[in-house]
Amino acid sequence: MNYNVAYEDDASEALLRLPPIIASKVLDEIDKLAEDPAGLSRRAYFPYLPTGQIFQFWCEDADHRFWISVFLQYSVDETGIIILAIAGQDVPR
Repeated sequence: MNYNVAYEDDASEALLRLPPIIASKVLDEIDKLAEDPAGLSRRAYFPYLPTGQIFQFWCEDADHRFWISVFLQYSVDETGIIILAIAGQDVPR
């Protein structure tokens, strides 16, 4: 079952701050997350957001390597996921 995906403003703004190729790859990973959020994410814990789930992965292109953290929660009716925030840490090669 694919879950619907909704984005909070903070998450949308974070995508715009990423290099375009990286942002595109992040969206691809979020599509995969929507197929199995329970299997791909885990409960968020300190020092991260205190509620919801976290989904983390590496994302690379020719010039950048990012460690991406996607913070999410299930919608009230549990048919969707809400992307609360996206954080990308640029890691030198």
